[in-house]
Amino acid sequence: KAVYERMQSLYMDRGYIYSQIEPLVTPVGVDSLNVHFRISENHKVFVRNIMIGGNTKTRENVIRRELRIFPGDVFSREKLIRSQQAAWMLNYFSNVVPDVVRVDEDQVDLDIVVEEKSADRANANIGFTGEYGMTGGGGLEFNNFRGMGQRLMFSFNTGTNYSIITTGNPSKYQSVNLSFTDPMVYDTPNLIGFSIYYSFRGASTNYYFPLDFTAKGGSVTWGRRFRWPDDYFRGNWALRGVEKEYSGNQVDLDRYVKGLSVSRGINLTQIISRDSRNRPEFPTLGSLFSLETTLSGGLLGGNEDFHKHVLKLEWYTPTFWKFVLKSSLNLGIIESLPSEKDELSIIPFDERFIMGGNGIPYGNMLRGYPDNSIGPVTSGGSPIGGNAMMKFNTEFRFPFSESPVVYGLIFGEMGNVWDSHHMTEPFNISRGGALTLRKSAGVGIRFFMPMIGMLGFDLGYGFDDITGSGSPQGWTTTIIFGQPF
Repeated sequence: KAVYERMQSLYMDRGYIYSQIEPLVTPVGVDSLNVHFRISENHKVFVRNIMIGGNTKTRENVIRRELRIFPGDVFSREKLIRSQQAAWMLNYFSNVVPDVVRVDEDQVDLDIVVEEKSADRANANIGFTGEYGMTGGGGLEFNNFRGMGQRLMFSFNTGTNYSIITTGNPSKYQSVNLSFTDPMVYDTPNLIGFSIYYSFRGASTNYYFPLDFTAKGGSVTWGRRFRWPDDYFRGNWALRGVEKEYSGNQVDLDRYVKGLSVSRGINLTQIISRDSRNRPEFPTLGSLFSLETTLSGGLLGGNEDFHKHVLKLEWYTPTFWKFVLKSSLNLGIIESLPSEKDELSIIPFDERFIMGGNGIPYGNMLRGYPDNSIGPVTSGGSPIGGNAMMKFNTEFRFPFSESPVVYGLIFGEMGNVWDSHHMTEPFNISRGGALTLRKSAGVGIRFFMPMIGMLGFDLGYGFDDITGSGSPQGWTTTIIFGQPF
C-alpha cells in the first residue's frame, strides 16, 4: 500500500491526477511474489483559477503571496500542500482547507478557504516577581496589522520592589518598546522593520546583575526570502545602536563593566534560518534551523567590542496517533574583539549567556532550576554570565485541544554555561569536568489563548547540585509567558 501511495503521489505532483495504477500480483513458488504495476498516465491537468475565501480580515494578497502554485501551472499536489503549509505558518488562521474543483478534462480550479482567528493581542497586567516585586503594565501587539500581514507592537511595563529587610532604595523596573515589521514589502520577498526602546532595571539582590542599568536604543532591519537551496530559507540583517548607563558601588562596577558608567554599542546582526515546520503553535513535522551572528564595535564604533554566534536546531517527528517528539540543540559562543587605540571596552552582561528557569529576560530556559542560576559565578556566589553555552532538549508532546491549542508535554533537558569556549574535552569526563551538563526532567502544559498568547506551566526535577550542598536541586516550578528560548 505504501509503495502504491508513493507512486500515486509521484504522478499527482506532475499533473496526472487521472492516472491509474493497477498492481498485479503473481505467485512465484511457495514463498515469493512478483508485483507488476500497470500504469495509465492519461493526460496532464492544468490550474485555471485559484479562489480565496473565508478571509474576513486578512487581505487576499497576503494569502496569495504565500502560494507556491499559480493559474496556468501544471497541477501539483506537492505545491498545493506546500501552499497550505505556508498559509498555516502565517498564524492568522485556525484552519486552511484547499479543494480541487474539476472544470473539464484538462483544467481544475483551486478553492482555498481559511478560517480567521485572533492574531492580535491587547493586555493589561499586574503581578509579582522575585526580582522586581509588584509589576504592572500593558501593551498592544498587532500581528496582522490592518489585515496586511504587518506587525506593530507597543508595550509599557513598570514595577517596584519594596523590601522590609533593607532600608536602601527599592529596585525598580521600567520598559517601553515600539516596533514595526513588514515581512513582504509591496508583496516582494523583502522584509523591513524598525524598533526603538527604553528600559531601566534597578539593582536587585535576587537578580544576577547588581547594578542600576538604563538602556535606550533602536534598530533597523532588512530581510529576504531565498529561493536557494529551497524556499524555506531566509536571511535577516539588523543594524542596532544602544547606549547603556550603569550605577552602583565601585566594586560591582569594576567586576561587571570594568568600571565604566556608560557604554555605547553599534552592532550588525545576521540571521540565516530555515523553517519547514507545518504549524506555528503545535508543529507535528519539519524542522527549524537558525544561525545568528553578531559583530559589535571594531570598525562600527562604540566601546562594546565582541562577536557572538548562536546556533539553534529543532526537529519535530510524528510518532503515533497525535503524539509528537521534539528534539532541539542550542550552541552559543561570544568573544571580545580588540578595541581601537587600546580604549576600554566590554562585552555587555546582557549579551553573555545565562541559563536556568524560564530564561527571562536575558537567559536560556533550563527547567528544574531557579531563574538565572546556571553558569559562572563571582567569588560571592552571584551569577555573572558566561562566554559559551550548550543545551539539549527532548519533549514528548500530546494535544488536548486543537482550537485553541492546548497540549501537554514530558521533557528531559540538559545544559550549562561556561566562562570559556574551550569545551572540547571528551564527554566521558568526571562530573566536575568542563563539559558537565546540568540535567532535568519533568512535565508541563501549554495554552495558546486568544488576545493573550502562550501560557505555560512546568514542573521539573533538577538532578544536579548547583549550590554545593551535595543534594540535587529537586523540584522547581516554571511559569512561561510568550515564547521561551
